[in-house]
Amino acid sequence: MGLAAPAIAPEKWLQGSLAYAAAPATLVVYFEVWCTYCTRDIPEMAARAESLRAMGVQVLLVTRLSKTSTEESTQAFLAEYGVPFATLVDDNSRMTDAAAVSGIPAAALVRDGVITWRGHPARLDDATLQRLLAAPTPPGP
Repeated sequence: MGLAAPAIAPEKWLQGSLAYAAAPATLVVYFEVWCTYCTRDIPEMAARAESLRAMGVQVLLVTRLSKTSTEESTQAFLAEYGVPFATLVDDNSRMTDAAAVSGIPAAALVRDGVITWRGHPARLDDATLQRLLAAPTPPGP
């Protein structure tokens, strides 16, 4: 990919916080609670939290708030499924636009300040993730 990672610029943290430098890799996942694929994929990813951590991957969830994805409904979703990941609000779309995200769910793997993979989070199983982590980081822009 080689696209520069978007700056972590939350309007608000809904839970936790993080910085790219806190782990060798960050999986940034864009979602909203009205999205049926998101509400399926995020709990599945949460179930893999220990495996992801063991690989050196931290997860950052990015969402926007709306009539159907309120702060309350998003926090209730995170609590119901025990989602342990840092979650921020990006209503101004700075992170979303900087990563050229046009639909959700979407994910971007960030290493060394560079997006090294983008795609649907359900396509990122442990084997694929390990292969991506073993590959050299492409040069940034």
